[in-house]
Amino acid sequence: METLREVRERLGVDASLDDVGLQGIHHWMAVYVKYGDSSSGLGFCATVREGMYGGLGTGLLDRLFGMVGRGEDAYRVVEGFAKKICEDDDEQVLMNALAVATLNALSHRLLSREVLEEDGFRVEEHPRFGSRLGAVLRRNLRRGERLTIVGYAYWMFPYVVGRVRELRCLELMDEELFRVYTLSGARPRVRVLNDPEEALEGADVVAVTGMTIPNETLPKVLEYSSSARLRMLYGPSCSFYPKHLFELGVDLVLAMKAPTDGEFKQSVIDGGGLNVYQDERTKLIEARAS
Repeated sequence: METLREVRERLGVDASLDDVGLQGIHHWMAVYVKYGDSSSGLGFCATVREGMYGGLGTGLLDRLFGMVGRGEDAYRVVEGFAKKICEDDDEQVLMNALAVATLNALSHRLLSREVLEEDGFRVEEHPRFGSRLGAVLRRNLRRGERLTIVGYAYWMFPYVVGRVRELRCLELMDEELFRVYTLSGARPRVRVLNDPEEALEGADVVAVTGMTIPNETLPKVLEYSSSARLRMLYGPSCSFYPKHLFELGVDLVLAMKAPTDGEFKQSVIDGGGLNVYQDERTKLIEARAS
């Protein structure tokens, strides 16, 4: 709620919910808002508690889409869904995701170098969000450090595994699913662990998926990684105005900002949200506290 107040104050305009998009098997929700001056904002958020894919079930999706409508006050959508308490874990994450994705959409026009630097943050912008994550992570490492990546961000592993002393990955899914079988006996250089304390203990650098926000595991991750030199949040789910994240102890935010024009929106729908990450117009916003 603190971030919502900051966003509303910084924007100074009304905003309404314009559209919500979600593919049943893929775990990204897209939310569009329309600002009072008729410009648009777009935000994304993960919608499943664990893993890269997962069917949510049509019943749960029908329930969600029955609870929102176009034209609703976007600020109230964030506030209302952030306060919802559900007995079912999948439903809770889905409700959280709508709140976070809408907050990300509201923050869209604030995620620019000009605005964030004006507010005292240090910012760099990069094209092609998905393909630049690994390179930006590598640049922030010191050779021989111990790195833990929270979330199975396999696309970043090749950039960093040869630079660090140890690469651990914290993932909620069963460790056995990540075993690699080879005739030669070759084994991966990445240790996938389920236990957060074991995965984070002694890590020098921790890269945390923004998915820990809607699944409510971020506080525990920050607690177990308090001794790390650098803690960064990455991904579409943490793409909101970052002031409160820095106050929580995050050192670096790697956020995503996608275009909002009609052609791009249709491409999001056509590709189920997957194509956004590699599109050259989708930016990686690298932000630090001053």
